[in-house]
Amino acid sequence: MKISTVTLLSVIGTAAASGPQISVSVRDGSFDSLSGGLDPTLTWSTNGSSGDYDLEFGLEANVRATSDIASLPKSYWGKASREMGAWGVSAQADIDASNLSSADIEINAENADNDVSVKVLGSATGSSFSVSSVEGKCFVFFLV
Repeated sequence: MKISTVTLLSVIGTAAASGPQISVSVRDGSFDSLSGGLDPTLTWSTNGSSGDYDLEFGLEANVRATSDIASLPKSYWGKASREMGAWGVSAQADIDASNLSSADIEINAENADNDVSVKVLGSATGSSFSVSSVEGKCFVFFLV
């Protein structure tokens, strides 16, 4: 089932946002100014739902004075999850802002009742998808 862009944007736009978090990393070394050794970062996320789907979205951006606002974002991520019978299923995409043509993908499916789970990691570029790893967990119980 496809989620339309309009639906996704309306959920993101109407979801109650938590306040952004700002962190400052200090780099080791010698710098000409105080700003050379600091790397302030803004992290923001929100969530909402559309039908049976729970949606989450977030971004990480540089916090610095610049006239090039497009250079501020570092990364974006989005996650959709839902229950399908006894299974909890989710798919998350992480996108590096310096390379918008590809995304890291994580797909999870878990059946807590039977202690079974599957995790697929991969990447997507344009119309292709490649799998880098598949992990699974299965509890097997035998009655004798």
